[in-house]
Amino acid sequence: MKPPRFNRWLTVVTVSLLFQLPLPHLTPITEAQESAGGGTPLTFQRATLLSAQAFTVEEPYRHLWRADRAAVTNGSVIVIQADAEITQPRQGFHPYLFVGEWPAEAINFGTGSGRVVALVPLPPSALAEVPIYYANPEILPEALTPEDARATLAAALAAGLLPPSTEELSAALAAGGFQRSPADHHTLRRSVAELVAQFSPQEHDLAHGLQVPQVPRRDVTQRDPAQRDATQRQSADRRSLTPQRMPSLAARGAKTDRIAQRAITGLITTDLAGGALGAYPFFEYVSAFNAGATIEVAIDTGRFPALAGTTVDLYVVAAKTRAQWNADPALNDLTATIESPSFTAGTISSNRLTVDTGTLSADAGIGLGVGYDVVIDVDRDGTLSAGDVIDGFGDEAGFYVVHDVTQPGPLAVTEVTYTGGAFLGQNTFYPTDIDSLGELPLVVVSHGNGHNYQWYDHIGNHLASYGYVVMSHQNNTIPGIETASQTTLTNTEYFLGNLDLIESGVLAGHIDTRRITWIGHSRGGEGITRAYDRVLDNDFVPAQFGLDQLALLSSIAPTDFLGPNNSNPHGVPFHLWVGGADNDVSGCASSGVGQSFTLLDRASGARQSLSLHGVGHGDFHNGGGSSVATGPCLVGRSDTHTIMRGYLLPLVEHYIEDSVPAEDFLWRQWESFRPLGAPTSPCVVADLYYRLDDSATRVIDDFETEPASDVSSSGGSVSFNVTDLTEDLLNDGNTNFSDAGAVDPMNGMTVADFDDASRGIVFSFESNRFLEFGLNGADRNLLGYEYVSFRGCQQTRHPLTLAELGDTTFTVTLRDGNGATSSINIGAYGGGLEEPYQRGGCGTGTGWNNEFETVRVRLADFLHDGSGIDLSDVRAVRFSFGPAFGSPSGRIGLDQIELTLPIAPLFADGFEAGDFTAWSNVVP
Repeated sequence: MKPPRFNRWLTVVTVSLLFQLPLPHLTPITEAQESAGGGTPLTFQRATLLSAQAFTVEEPYRHLWRADRAAVTNGSVIVIQADAEITQPRQGFHPYLFVGEWPAEAINFGTGSGRVVALVPLPPSALAEVPIYYANPEILPEALTPEDARATLAAALAAGLLPPSTEELSAALAAGGFQRSPADHHTLRRSVAELVAQFSPQEHDLAHGLQVPQVPRRDVTQRDPAQRDATQRQSADRRSLTPQRMPSLAARGAKTDRIAQRAITGLITTDLAGGALGAYPFFEYVSAFNAGATIEVAIDTGRFPALAGTTVDLYVVAAKTRAQWNADPALNDLTATIESPSFTAGTISSNRLTVDTGTLSADAGIGLGVGYDVVIDVDRDGTLSAGDVIDGFGDEAGFYVVHDVTQPGPLAVTEVTYTGGAFLGQNTFYPTDIDSLGELPLVVVSHGNGHNYQWYDHIGNHLASYGYVVMSHQNNTIPGIETASQTTLTNTEYFLGNLDLIESGVLAGHIDTRRITWIGHSRGGEGITRAYDRVLDNDFVPAQFGLDQLALLSSIAPTDFLGPNNSNPHGVPFHLWVGGADNDVSGCASSGVGQSFTLLDRASGARQSLSLHGVGHGDFHNGGGSSVATGPCLVGRSDTHTIMRGYLLPLVEHYIEDSVPAEDFLWRQWESFRPLGAPTSPCVVADLYYRLDDSATRVIDDFETEPASDVSSSGGSVSFNVTDLTEDLLNDGNTNFSDAGAVDPMNGMTVADFDDASRGIVFSFESNRFLEFGLNGADRNLLGYEYVSFRGCQQTRHPLTLAELGDTTFTVTLRDGNGATSSINIGAYGGGLEEPYQRGGCGTGTGWNNEFETVRVRLADFLHDGSGIDLSDVRAVRFSFGPAFGSPSGRIGLDQIELTLPIAPLFADGFEAGDFTAWSNVVP
């Protein structure tokens, strides 16, 4: 079994005394240690005292580095020297500094120097009586009880650790000088920044961050909620739109708006714009095209027989809302030529033509894409009128041309750094001309352990150039996740409550408090989910914002110390970034706190992830230094930041601005659609997982509510002849990724921990095989749903995976009540299920954890070329594997097979018979 999150070592203590030797288990995990399993022995390293001086504060503060949170009025400022490998910050359990039974409040980490400045609630005279040492109790400092601390000290003394010698202490006191008497904890920390700069100059960013200008602050935690609510705008228009920004999508499934309350009657609305595919369904309708891309239009005359044998005019026009079309139905083509095709009674491929070769503008200003409508002018009168066909005619355009989202936006950016007090250091980015922009969404960034709040310029500058305000803050991560969550909450509160004081009030009146995004890295990534959970549980009651104002949480390589009851994003939209080469939050099966995907699967709202092979933990920030990466084909910081810029903008635009084209970036496979400026290195491999809010889906099988392998979650029968099928918790059964065959059928799964409930299936195929899900009753009617969606992965280190490294493809088939079938190979859309990142370690062999990605197959695509399938009576969804259906062999996992995006049916208006009022023919 995996090690528990908190290894209570006090029942059995193994003691080893290490002086200047690095502790093996404290370095990044190695294969030998991962394979060994078992608990971690308690180990120590003595620290040398370099400086000590007394301090007294006028205002008492709480010592957060121990569970009893003792009040502190006086103590010692110390500087110690230890092995730099021991002091190196990590996100998981790591050794921390003790002075006797007190975990010290480390001001810095000693990165590269091994010299640490710390605050201890003991007077200098007491330093002569207790040892100063590093220990690894594998309990977060914030969870360490006084009894735990005393047991740690007892074990250290039993191991022979001694207090500083008389000579050592005398020299340290001489170096420390006179007593410090600051007003409060913040002033004390600020005053010792000079010691960080002196003893550990490698950490100059940290020292600078402690000394940034002080901003006056008011108490913002006690405001009357009624007063708070009175200051918030109640208008539904949350943001002033520039002329370049298209109207936002009012709600998911807004295509229903196409058929409501028409003034222009007798229209056919259907998807027209897309691109050719090399295999059935031969054409893919999409919402977004990169600038410069070729845009095609296709019509299936089998579904629209009245168009067969008809010559029409085809227009690409500036997108209009329904009201705008009703007011001005004139057609003004924006391409070089108005095409005049003659449609034939034939395949969709024979009724496909190019309408633009990359000339359409993508200049959307601070928006993501420029919207266009496509119109088939059947009567060729130059206006949108009865009998015409349109892709658009609503708040959603027919299609969008998007610019290079990796590049800066059009707005100049101002960056300021300041502090409002203890752990209220903030680095804020905003559009320089903010006075003319109205209220802007807020993005809050919470850094990880050993990171710095000044290390996220690539996020701040990029989003601010598109009209966001980004505030990155000092995060109290060393004690643990509770303190990290607290600083996310208090910094958000401070920022919103002091806008008139920060930077002379330039931000006052310009923050839309109802559209807040939290982004967290490492312990900060877990901290933001814990912060959300605390507000939900009324453990923290904010005065400046509420849960309904948090629009998105995005965690970058987060830890999972606290488990499902505490680190849980619940129903807020949640996004996850994972680096396959991460050598800190590694994802290895032996690391109970280092598996990020568990947070993703706890989310019950919309959720998505981006997994990047070859990306290390340090690549996600811009603080320099090591990428903290191991594995082949490393991507590096520069390319990682390009990907982050290109993916983060669509992410926030989707959830903050309801951007329609942004959604394409979140789910279309990387191989077929990605940011225009994305790096082209073969080392860049990205897996995208995307799942809608549970209310926007209909589950066929989630493998959780029905444990029997022959019955689906929706009650339908399940039949199969794939081999070695196992349905179980999506959790690796031992402490490594070594292939163990039937002993560990869920090898490589890190979606769930033992406390989680996420289940799925794994199976093998080496010849033509199938897996079929029967549908019952009302579940057979698929009309009104847009996609059949599922998530899948290849299983790491399995012989069938290693036999052919590459995307695994297979075929999805629908069968209706009359026995008609229609089949689509998922490879037709440009990708498949990616092979695991070929990283070694965490056992024998190569291949890292199983990375799920989402595959969505458009239901209407099954109708192409006269398939005859009846979507109102689908009896089964079949997955077919083997050489006749895709990859010849494989070992894969599947989960969450569902129908997505329920929308009202779209209707053809019966114009073939001249009856423009009859809406009878269903157009899925």
